[in-house]
Amino acid sequence: MASIEFDVKAVTTNDLQSYINQQIEKVSSFIQTGRDVVVYTSRDVIKTADLTNNLSISTNISNALVGIVQGLKVKPRFIIAKGGITSSDVATKGLNIKKACVIGQITQGVPVWLTGEEAKYNQMPYVIFPGNIGDEDTLTTVYKMNTKEI
Repeated sequence: MASIEFDVKAVTTNDLQSYINQQIEKVSSFIQTGRDVVVYTSRDVIKTADLTNNLSISTNISNALVGIVQGLKVKPRFIIAKGGITSSDVATKGLNIKKACVIGQITQGVPVWLTGEEAKYNQMPYVIFPGNIGDEDTLTTVYKMNTKEI
């Protein structure tokens, strides 16, 4: 598995789209070689005195992650999205999911969808991993379950 850190400070720069494009290229190249990829955000906290601006920064981070999914030209074997808002945005904005078949739970509280025909990648497993589920190993366990033949 390859891992790519998305630097959240990039959302405060003028060349965000260029940065997103670089991330798309990295993710795509790993998928094309048959590797799984995890994209995770840096742990930097960007805060301003303006609460509205703080919300805008969070929205920009989510939109940037969605932009990576939107920009992919290579179909991954599956996608796991972590966090409630992020999972929702990746599903509706990134993957254009309008309908999906819930094929079960991979672990307690973590549903797996099979994307519908209208989705960017139809008939692909999509795991919605809420932010408040499990312990420090649950996400890794879920990933390992997905690496078996789906």
